[in-house]
Amino acid sequence: MGACRKLQGEIDRVLKKVQESVDVFDSIWSKVYDTENANQKEKFEADLKKEIKKLKRFRDQINTWIHFSGIKDKQALMDACKIIERELERFRIFEETKTISFSKEGVGQQPKTDPAKSETRDWLNNTDDLVDAIFNPSEDLIGLEDVAYLNIPLRKLVMETNNFSKEYVIAKGGFGLVYKAQSEHGTIAVKKLDPRFGQGDREFMMEIAMLSAYTHKNLVSLVGFCNEGDEKILVYKYESNGSLDQHLHRKDLTWIQRLRICLDVAQGLKYLHDDIGTQHRILHRDMKSANILLDENFRAKISDFGLSKIALANVPCTILISEVCGTPGYCDPEYYKRGILTQKSDVYSFGVVMFEVLCGKLVGVSKHLDEPHCSSMLEVSRKRSPKNECGCKRTRESFGLPTSSFPGIIRHQVDFVLEVALTLDG
Repeated sequence: MGACRKLQGEIDRVLKKVQESVDVFDSIWSKVYDTENANQKEKFEADLKKEIKKLKRFRDQINTWIHFSGIKDKQALMDACKIIERELERFRIFEETKTISFSKEGVGQQPKTDPAKSETRDWLNNTDDLVDAIFNPSEDLIGLEDVAYLNIPLRKLVMETNNFSKEYVIAKGGFGLVYKAQSEHGTIAVKKLDPRFGQGDREFMMEIAMLSAYTHKNLVSLVGFCNEGDEKILVYKYESNGSLDQHLHRKDLTWIQRLRICLDVAQGLKYLHDDIGTQHRILHRDMKSANILLDENFRAKISDFGLSKIALANVPCTILISEVCGTPGYCDPEYYKRGILTQKSDVYSFGVVMFEVLCGKLVGVSKHLDEPHCSSMLEVSRKRSPKNECGCKRTRESFGLPTSSFPGIIRHQVDFVLEVALTLDG
């Protein structure tokens, strides 16, 4: 008991030190903002670096405590980590976006009547804006007035679904119910959110924001939304073959179709991570086969952006500290253990989906109870690298894939995709 009190005392001390260090950092940041003198600017930057070193030490210590089973208030530790990561990200952007205009030599080259002060202010303001976009993506992300053209009156949806009749239900989930209906837009899927199941304003607005701003052949298409009274409804273009998880076990889903599904999802992820703009990227956070929809030609489309995060795109690997969410079995272990989210977290989850597509089985609790799950095979397969025909054969066998019935070219494709999946999940 005494040891617990001592540990809690140390935690309280460090949390207090974190706040003090953040206050010092903010104070120095303001001085950088106000100064016109290059020498002073250089000194303040050195002071910022000292505080950054302190904050990194505090972060490492807090990350150690987070994993202690006896810690009661882990949320306070997570909050402190998030505050620290915000300052680290702020300083990193500050360093990366500097130009010679803000260096000692650059300022010296400018005429005295044109000090760097106004440019520095613009620079620091831009840094703050970028950090806000990362750490507060739900704040002022989008207003309903910005997407008024997508608004669909509730009475219209009531009419099209026959007052949300059970006969129109095509899917059930932790979010609520999905109805199939006909409208002026063609066949639609009407997703009626149930607030009792945790789908809140943030998830609702994020879905609208993502799908109204970004369109791609491998992302689901948003037709509109309804936000009247207590009702929150999302309307999508209907994808006739439903979600991928419903088709994994089918023997008539050919290898070519499976390969094409993997390629479609990869292209959708590449768009989210690399192609939506120069300033930011989208991290999905809940990649799984149930969130991949298939159209009439079995072309894949990524869906369900309610948990998505906005991140910087002008660095090789954006890191966010985030409250862990997602689906067990698909979640990146690094993200699950430490709350550290990167684009690689989505890639890990995609690797799990690739395993599912290859072996025709879900990683979690399968609807087909007589089939083994992928999760038990992952551990075995991670230890095997299909670099040669013998290794490939053993790996295929561990997944229940035929070793000789595939034609030669397809067998090589299977081996290649297995190797890619093992790499992504490694």
